[in-house]
Amino acid sequence: MRKVSLDLGQALSVFDTALQLPDTDEVQAQREQDEYSNELVDFHEARLIEVRRRRLSLARTRSVR
Repeated sequence: MRKVSLDLGQALSVFDTALQLPDTDEVQAQREQDEYSNELVDFHEARLIEVRRRRLSLARTRSVR
């Protein structure tokens, strides 16, 4: 293993960067929430498309009569 040395400025910079990084658990929780939100949006978009198709089909059926 090789020893790496940092001066005080570099060490403080590394420490500051580490403090700014989000907690892994928070990141995972946010990802799960985002995935759930995306799935919910996809579900509602699919439902809206289905409703529009049914209305269009019904309108076509009525116009043929």
